[in-house]
Formats: sequence, structure tokens, C-alpha cells
Amino acid sequence: VLTRSSVPAGAAAGSLAVLAAERTSVFVALVLLVSAYEAGDFLVGSGSANAVEGPVAGLVALGLMAVGLAIVQPPPFTAVTLPLHAAVAGVCAPLGQIAGSALLPRGDAWAPALRRLDSYLVSAPLWLLLVG
Repeated sequence: VLTRSSVPAGAAAGSLAVLAAERTSVFVALVLLVSAYEAGDFLVGSGSANAVEGPVAGLVALGLMAVGLAIVQPPPFTAVTLPLHAAVAGVCAPLGQIAGSALLPRGDAWAPALRRLDSYLVSAPLWLLLVG
């Protein structure tokens, strides 16, 4: 149980640390995209009657952040690669939340540290592989 719960979270946190140390602009772009997703998901999803509204709002917020990043174009990204990486983050952020719930004994278990990291469970290691 310890390995099942610690390896994915450690891989996500380690991937974020490597990105922050070696590719700061990529790290900032990932954090901005995932934070936009989290904000939209929380603001709309916490008061919604169904489970779809939150992630859809999160994806809209992530898309708006991607447009802002496309205007700025951080150094390793181009006009073609940034939308592709944003799409990867848009697919991986909800999958990370599902994976985070699967790591817990119950889907509604209280685990605030994992809930802060769950959207990075899939996206951070994948971004490290894509950009690394």
C-alpha cells in the first residue's frame, strides 16, 4: 500500500523538481496550465450538481491560459508545440485526478496533500519525457 501510494506522488513531485531545476520556463508553463485547470475545476465543480461541469470549466480555463502562453511563447515552445503541450496537460490533468482517487482507499478520503498534487500525477512525468 505504501509503494502504491508513494511512487506516483514521488514521480510527479520529482518530475516537477527536475523541470524547475533544468527547464524553468517549461515548469512555469506547466504550473500555469494546471493551476488554471484546478481553479476552474474547483470554482465551478464544487457547487455543481454533476461531475462533468467542474472538469469542463477547468479545461476552458486551461485553454484560456494556453492562449495567453501562446502570445508570450516561452523559449522552448513554438506556435506549434505549445498547443500540443497544452492539449497533453488538458488530457492529463483530469486523468491525474482519477489516478489520485484510485490511490486512496476511498475516492472521498481526506488527503489534502495528494489532492494538491493529483493533477500533476500524469502530466508532470509526461511533460518531463516530452521536453526532457
